[in-house]
Amino acid sequence: LYECRAKLECIALRQCFAELDDEDFAHWREILAAMYACCDREDHAGAFHQDALFHQLIIDKASPAGSLGVYSAIAG
Repeated sequence: LYECRAKLECIALRQCFAELDDEDFAHWREILAAMYACCDREDHAGAFHQDALFHQLIIDKASPAGSLGVYSAIAG
């Protein structure tokens, strides 16, 4: 399933790359900072959650209407 998830994320990035803006990158930086903080605290569940948010933002940006909804089934 990891391979399918990675391929879907690549497709999603190709679809939305030209539309990414400073707000998107700022949001990703916030999530990454929170993820690193979780790792520093050894909060594995929190880090996993932040990782999921990071990847879901890619899907949401590429597919606001949910056409990549299969991603959620694969990513869990």
